[in-house]
Amino acid sequence: MPRYKVFAAIDLGSTEITMKIAQISKKEGITVLDTVKYDIFLGKEVYRTGKISYNIVEKICCCFEEYLRIMKEYGVDEYVCYATTAVREASNSEYIIDQINIRTGIKVNIISNEEERFLHNKALALKSDYFDDIIDAGAVIVDVASGSVQVSFYDKAELKFSQNIPMGSLRVFELLSDINNTTAAFSDMLKDFIKSNIKKYKRVFFKNPSYKYFVAISNQIKYIKKICGTSNDNITVNDLDMVYEKIENMGVQYIEDKYEIPYDSAQLILPTVLFYKTFLDSENDKIII
Repeated sequence: MPRYKVFAAIDLGSTEITMKIAQISKKEGITVLDTVKYDIFLGKEVYRTGKISYNIVEKICCCFEEYLRIMKEYGVDEYVCYATTAVREASNSEYIIDQINIRTGIKVNIISNEEERFLHNKALALKSDYFDDIIDAGAVIVDVASGSVQVSFYDKAELKFSQNIPMGSLRVFELLSDINNTTAAFSDMLKDFIKSNIKKYKRVFFKNPSYKYFVAISNQIKYIKKICGTSNDNITVNDLDMVYEKIENMGVQYIEDKYEIPYDSAQLILPTVLFYKTFLDSENDKIII
């Protein structure tokens, strides 16, 4: 009887398709063997047109066929494939899922926002040795995804509230995409747009909660830390302000070239930082990444 299993998890996201392959055993727990990513403009298309085109389906199927080959090389015993906001909101999602299954044999599970955020928090708890201490002391968790933002508040290890806001980093970028995003005017408009829309939510459910820790979750965190010039888990409010000041008047192409960040990720850094700054208490000392 084998002492371990090889498991694959595929995330069909708004900007990329990610597959992680891990070895799981009772003795050693979970060991990630490989991570593969494929960039895709799925969210950009859905947020603009409301549906997924045949061209995008073709790219997804080609990617999945390659992922199946990689899974075979690793001897994967079992896999799951999840789709999130972009597929969930597409008007033709059921048809697309059927086509992908017919073409590749991969069954795509469209998960709800609640399931998606639960998995994010579970992953945070698994990789952080001090997660229980953080939520016991009081923590605000701001999870910025491409299509929405989830804000949760924990105090004394209890979840006090959790609210989903349908305006993620890619969604707001696409909404304002007709404006020339290489100018300072775009930065100012983006800031005003995010602040004005978040303000109404804060009035209802975010009435000055007392917390010690601010937890930032996003695919862009690694790039924010790169611009900040740190590899630490924790960054300060001043660090976040410094990142904003560095990039607020930069065009996306310039950010890509200067910091060697993929273009699709570079365009999402500014809105992601603005979401954090909008929710962050200026007196709070630390952000936990």
